[in-house]
Amino acid sequence: MAYTLEGLAAVAFFQNKYDSARSQLEESLALSRDSGNKWGMAYALLRLARVMITQGEQSKASTLLEESLTLARELRYKWGMAYDLFLLGQLALDKGDTAKARSLLEESLAICCLSK
Repeated sequence: MAYTLEGLAAVAFFQNKYDSARSQLEESLALSRDSGNKWGMAYALLRLARVMITQGEQSKASTLLEESLTLARELRYKWGMAYDLFLLGQLALDKGDTAKARSLLEESLAICCLSK
């Protein structure tokens, strides 16, 4: 059910229905946490952070991305790591922290290059 909710959230996101996407992702995350599904948690956290960025909640999004990144590293989930780092880099850039942004984005790129 968690994955179905993530799919519905993706549709809502691309229809600019961010509140609906957020609600579905929060429910998906709760289900994944309850069942101990770390893959589902990592994915839901990442997608939920993306919605929060769109809604202007960068601080909350950053916290979710850090948690998602921790899980992605534990699971060796390269796509998740690369995307988490990319979004964290974008957030750092938005704050004007170019050194941190560069470091995060370079790490993201390195993971993408190693995944080929």
